Amino acid sequence: MSFKNLEKNKIKRPIFSRRSFLFGAAGVTTLAASSSYLLGSLSIDTNNIQVEEVFIGVKNLPGALRNFRIALIADIHYGVFVKGDLIEEVVEAVNKLKPDLIILLGDYIGLPDSLLGKAFAAKLTKDSDFREFKHYTTSRSAAPPELIMAIFEKLSRILRKLHSPRQTLAILGNHDGWLDTRAGLKKFEEAGIKVMGNETLSMRVNQAELKIVAVEDFWTGIPRIDYLTAAKKDQEVRILLAHNPDYVTEIIGEGNNKKFDLALSGHTHGGQIVIPLLGALGGYNLIYNRFKSGLHRTKTDHNLQVYVSRGIGVIEIPYRINCRPEISLITLN
Repeated sequence: MSFKNLEKNKIKRPIFSRRSFLFGAAGVTTLAASSSYLLGSLSIDTNNIQVEEVFIGVKNLPGALRNFRIALIADIHYGVFVKGDLIEEVVEAVNKLKPDLIILLGDYIGLPDSLLGKAFAAKLTKDSDFREFKHYTTSRSAAPPELIMAIFEKLSRILRKLHSPRQTLAILGNHDGWLDTRAGLKKFEEAGIKVMGNETLSMRVNQAELKIVAVEDFWTGIPRIDYLTAAKKDQEVRILLAHNPDYVTEIIGEGNNKKFDLALSGHTHGGQIVIPLLGALGGYNLIYNRFKSGLHRTKTDHNLQVYVSRGIGVIEIPYRINCRPEISLITLN
């Protein structure tokens, strides 16, 4: 993992880095192999998808938006560890939920860059969707553009099957920023998925207005909330999309917490590996460790709520332990 972009945004180093995560995960794997008690208390949940249905009360919610349903898909990390059939299962499950709107919360491809991650990947290459991984996992060079494009092409073909009365929106995550995904993201647009940067999108729902405010990734972009400076209108609900929940913590600390009603994030994987009694192996690269997963209400303003999805995929270690991949269904009420 590279932290070269942290200096650009002048933010602190995460309190729990990927390196720490890898050491911890390797330690858990070793302990599990040598301890029947620990092994019995761990559940391998890598492909065991869970639908989290969450009802979120919004103050002064317009009647037209009552029971408006939003499906969230975060941190797909399609690649050697996450296969297309799992993503197809996710798409099928989301369509069965019949949401009004679908939102993708970033980090679409999974290319391990640690020695441990590549060692796992080399063993799984034969069973992956991409023959191109064989060379990548035995090379120290960066992922070739043709491999990134191949992943996006196949992923786009799967995600184009998503259906909702409105549309499918997408923001970018840190992994999308670290890799040159611009050409690949054109495949998203061709699949009918709107990729958002620092911008806002207003949707009319009868007499109400749902304003979706997207920001660039906290680490690899320059997120701005210029679009939240105007006073809220009657019959308006604002939802902020930020891949990394650390950005939500940042702007709350700056006193901006009254400018949106709900924030939606991913990035954390819910920790990916959760140990009984100890909890998650850190927050996975969080600075503030405030919003790990699930629904949170701020202490300063109970009207502001933050939901963080555990996401679908994995990074570096091809397992989720006691941390099921998640499709989130948010219902406003």
